[in-house]
Amino acid sequence: MKKLVRLSSGIGLLLLVPLSVGVQAALSEPTGSVKGRAPLVSNVIINNQSNPGLAPGGGDVLRVDYSFSDPDMDPESGVIFQWQRTGSAISGAVGRTYTTQLADRNQSLHVVVTPMTNPANTDPATGTPLASSAVTVSGAVSIGRFLAPSTLKRDWPSADSYCRTRGARLPTYPELNQLFRDATSTDTPNNELCSVHGWPLENMCGGSQLYYWSSSSGSTGTHTAANMTRTNNNINLADNSMLHVTCFK
Repeated sequence: MKKLVRLSSGIGLLLLVPLSVGVQAALSEPTGSVKGRAPLVSNVIINNQSNPGLAPGGGDVLRVDYSFSDPDMDPESGVIFQWQRTGSAISGAVGRTYTTQLADRNQSLHVVVTPMTNPANTDPATGTPLASSAVTVSGAVSIGRFLAPSTLKRDWPSADSYCRTRGARLPTYPELNQLFRDATSTDTPNNELCSVHGWPLENMCGGSQLYYWSSSSGSTGTHTAANMTRTNNNINLADNSMLHVTCFK
């Protein structure tokens, strides 16, 4: 169909302009395709794998747990972890687990989790990062091949099993006696394992016992325990006694 269009140019010129019915005068730019919605993460918490339920100490393995969800039911893929010490990223600490180290002593740790899905399947594939609550690492540190103890006390069978699960063993009584000599400044009675190294002792550094288990056997059903505030002070205790524990690795 053709319509007459008058041009207001001051000249009485008529043009026949073909117009198709339904044609828009202006076309918008095409929008990009939307494949999905961003994934989500929640309930981000740090768990102490070495000493469940307790605040972390030196050498403890920490694991971050979280809840993942995606509005489009896409599975998680390539979730990003970044552990931080007092608000600063720890270089190389980008796994789901983290083993505390000397620099963490008396410091707060948290981890930031960034949810991810496969970018080939959904867009956007990256969700909003979420940080865990902070945990404070106790002052105890490892000394040489002796792993930092926690404030948790154990009976002898549990102590032996605990060290084995950490790829270590209970130290002998002579090894504990030598540890005291090497780690403190004097052979006379002192509390430096707590004041210098943060190890729990009776009513000190969160401890409630002076004695630590050794692997040395006493009489039937007993093992030797070492008093860790002095040299050459040991006692044979029943295996169901609850003492502090360090492991030798």
